Amino acid sequence: LKTNLEETELYAYLEDHLAARRLGLERMQSGVRLELAPSAPVWVRLDRALFRQALDNLLDNAVKYARPDAGGVHIRVVLLPGARAETVAVEVRDDGCGIHPNDLE
Repeated sequence: LKTNLEETELYAYLEDHLAARRLGLERMQSGVRLELAPSAPVWVRLDRALFRQALDNLLDNAVKYARPDAGGVHIRVVLLPGARAETVAVEVRDDGCGIHPNDLE
């Protein structure tokens, strides 16, 4: 797998990408609320295409596996300090049913 790492301001990237995806997610299911938690600018080196693919998979799954009784889908994307110094984590939180414990491995 060849990667194309680019310096990217992650918060701005997420803002733009989530704005572009919002309508498509709302078409998948009504009542989608997509939120990006406030954050200071964070510069990272990432492969934008691979990152977009992973992020889109998480967003699509959040909508597909939403609880029908939850009154819509609430997805919150959060930037957090990573487990190691000089790293960052992107967390996609939703109110769906989650992964069955037997499927976690």
